[in-house]
Amino acid sequence: MASVQDNPNIRKYIDLANGYLRPASGVPALTFVVTLFLVGVFIVSIFDDTLVDNWCLFPEALFDFELTRFTTYPLVHTGFLHLFFNLVSLWAPMAQFEKMNGTVHTALVFNILSVIVAVPYCILGYFFYSDTTVVGASGLVFSFVAYFSYVNSLRHKTVKLFGRYEVPTISVPFVLLGIVFLLVPNSSLIGHFLGIIAGFILAQGWLAPLTVPPIGLIEKIEAFLHRLIDLIPRQISYIKEIDVKDGRYQEDNTSLPLYNTDNAGAPPIVAPRPVATVDAFQGPGHVLGTGA
Repeated sequence: MASVQDNPNIRKYIDLANGYLRPASGVPALTFVVTLFLVGVFIVSIFDDTLVDNWCLFPEALFDFELTRFTTYPLVHTGFLHLFFNLVSLWAPMAQFEKMNGTVHTALVFNILSVIVAVPYCILGYFFYSDTTVVGASGLVFSFVAYFSYVNSLRHKTVKLFGRYEVPTISVPFVLLGIVFLLVPNSSLIGHFLGIIAGFILAQGWLAPLTVPPIGLIEKIEAFLHRLIDLIPRQISYIKEIDVKDGRYQEDNTSLPLYNTDNAGAPPIVAPRPVATVDAFQGPGHVLGTGA
């Protein structure tokens, strides 16, 4: 009797996962640090029950000028499963984005996306769900999936979802949105939708003024700190700005574990415009993975 791992589709996803978890060039530095940091914050929150309350996002935060919450809410989670599924979902798209676009650039994108989603979430929440709070990093997953869906749609009009169902490439984040909502009805439909919109905005290049500092600032800082950067173990890959800036936001035909393209390996193409890339967001109901 053949084992589950003998299934070609399952085998393909296992190989992809191994490539992301143990890449030959080293684990992308920011992805590695963010993973450790989220785990660390969760451990601290077990002993400090005020941490989640102090870092969560709620609609009144915008109007009370508690603006630090705009970047802290993706860092806290309400339970182990909430953290685990967010980490598993975030690792592959974030690692791929970092490899393509640089470590510092990805850090800027991570924070800018959090803010861009938080503002409309607070505005809508003020009128429709004022007593709701939100925490977690799952919205970032939707943003990165939306980004890759747009960039890959420039070459591949359709993809095979889960290796079987052919759908328009641009529709992948919306299919994922529906699947998550069906499996977890009290997850944040509104917040995840805002995450998708943020990912498309990123892919269009409209965030470039916020994520690409002028006068080659990142390159200059990295050049100044190159001795410290060179001390990073080879198992951890720090992607320098100078190595990726010219090829940033190219379609590279690398499939995420969620879906695959049939003609992977074709030469990359550049997006037609310079493009510059969110937590369990929640409308009425509960945050994914929490009973709050």
